[in-house]
Amino acid sequence: MSKLATIKQNWNESKWWREVFIPMAKNNMCNLFAKLYYSLNNIEFISVTDADWDNLLILDACRYDFFDEINDIEGSLTKTYSQGSNSMSFLRRNFGNDDFSDIVVVTGNPYQKKVLDDTQFHKVYHVWSSHWDKELQTVRPEAVTDVALEAAETHPNKRLLIHYMQPHFPFIGPWAQKHIGVTAGNLGAREAVIGRETDPGEKTVFRRAETGEISNEVLKRAYRENVEIAIEHASILIEKLSGKTVVTADHGEMLGERAWPFPWQEYQHPGILAKKLIEVPWLVVEGNQRKEIIKEPPRGSEAVEEAKIQDRLESLGYT
Repeated sequence: MSKLATIKQNWNESKWWREVFIPMAKNNMCNLFAKLYYSLNNIEFISVTDADWDNLLILDACRYDFFDEINDIEGSLTKTYSQGSNSMSFLRRNFGNDDFSDIVVVTGNPYQKKVLDDTQFHKVYHVWSSHWDKELQTVRPEAVTDVALEAAETHPNKRLLIHYMQPHFPFIGPWAQKHIGVTAGNLGAREAVIGRETDPGEKTVFRRAETGEISNEVLKRAYRENVEIAIEHASILIEKLSGKTVVTADHGEMLGERAWPFPWQEYQHPGILAKKLIEVPWLVVEGNQRKEIIKEPPRGSEAVEEAKIQDRLESLGYT
């Protein structure tokens, strides 16, 4: 059968499209096509490091449309387009190997350590290392807020980049915990960063939705609840920070919709430049008096060793 005949026969089968084209994403073929599409439609990708802010709050995997519907933080909200469709590509494309010694990072995302060098920044607080929640397999937003406030007090003359893990799964809200339960979270990412292999074990909530174990409606409600939680904690933090604050996301999330401009349905964020994965909020809160930002030599971090020591102590029953 010719390639054209194969396409005609299978064009409406999402599984066939995914089996054919998802492997191409590994060679950037899909994303080259997507970039051409966005270029023809005059869509520009934002560089967060070139933008004007004193505090940048990143809500991991937060879609623009859900944020726009739920947000109650006062400010100027626009839609922008992320350079990455997952955390690693977002970090790599925005920060690369450049010097950001005027920035202090507070992050719940282990990929910060995997992709970037701590010495690029004045200081990095790896909350995934110091405040890991073993039961939920993620970092609670309260922990990120607490460490961010400590960082703001310690480094008043630095830009703050604060990376919450929510609304990224696992879904930690009461409705989701009741109707879905505790599901596979971010443990794999954390263990990979500290050099340990993990058994994939339980299927992620997205895999369960993909196989029909839970409905897309349940998935969307659980995700929405996580967005609400993320916004709530961002609001609490903004009220206590000085300077100009921007709330955005590293990427969006696919919840079973068509992954436009690709002709298949998708879940989670597999690395393709689908519109729902790159459409992110950009909420500007002017705040009070701007910070006086000063660049200073980096102070580093010992996150990986700290995480390994903590795990060893737990295994010996000391914590």
